[in-house]
Amino acid sequence: AVAACRLRGFKLDFNLGVAGLAFVAASYMFGVSNTMGTRFEGISGSPNRMVFGLLVFLPFILVLVAGKKDHRIFRLLGIVGSIGSVFLVLRSGSSQGIVGLTVILVGLVACFLSRRLKGANWIFWLASGVLVVFQFAASMRTIESSADLSTLSGRTPLYEAAIQEVATHPWVGTGLQHVSASGVTDRSAHSAILGLSATGGVILGLVWLAILVRLTMQGIVLLSLGKIVGAVPLVLVIEQFVQTVEYIPLTWAVIAMFMSYDDVGKNPSRSRLTSKGGL
Repeated sequence: AVAACRLRGFKLDFNLGVAGLAFVAASYMFGVSNTMGTRFEGISGSPNRMVFGLLVFLPFILVLVAGKKDHRIFRLLGIVGSIGSVFLVLRSGSSQGIVGLTVILVGLVACFLSRRLKGANWIFWLASGVLVVFQFAASMRTIESSADLSTLSGRTPLYEAAIQEVATHPWVGTGLQHVSASGVTDRSAHSAILGLSATGGVILGLVWLAILVRLTMQGIVLLSLGKIVGAVPLVLVIEQFVQTVEYIPLTWAVIAMFMSYDDVGKNPSRSRLTSKGGL
């Protein structure tokens, strides 16, 4: 489907930006809080699922903001949608949402500088280093101020259970979509790479790791070319460490989109993913 869209000149970035606006509007107007009333989860049934959707769509919404001057209505809607996305992420109370927003912000800075300093691809690597240092410091601060020092919001036992499942069934996995070990029963691993390794063995885990590497390189190249959509695969790579994103259809749409074309760095005009007027 992605290939057919490109062959027909379908502007994926623009249309996905419009789809993102619809998602933000629906999440705000029809969304609800969780059963405890402590976190807003939109229409996704889970705050983290909503946040993942918002983070994936946000770079495409930003494309609308930097669109053609004769598309003023879409630029205005893009600004409103961007503000709405950030608002909903903050309202969800998701720490991983803050991490995703930081990645997109760094991507914006890298795009801004790369467009004014042609050929300076080192800018992105510098920005990436700053992001790593910042995120490490922020994570340490969060852990120090948290009352939950041992479980990372309940994930640590799930990670341990997934690792034990991999150790018990290293080659073919359990074939199940949940982990049940180390006192954990029928729970999601809350980590795509650990969950897939537990389900299908280390070979499946290595295949998933290869996909992550490919997505990371595509994102780096696109950001170095001044294309903010390059932040999308990087958001997915980061979020998959703390979410079972492999069960979300949007994940596979992103994978198909960013892995269905080659040589983006050598000849970016070949890709229909980014339009000349977009970010």
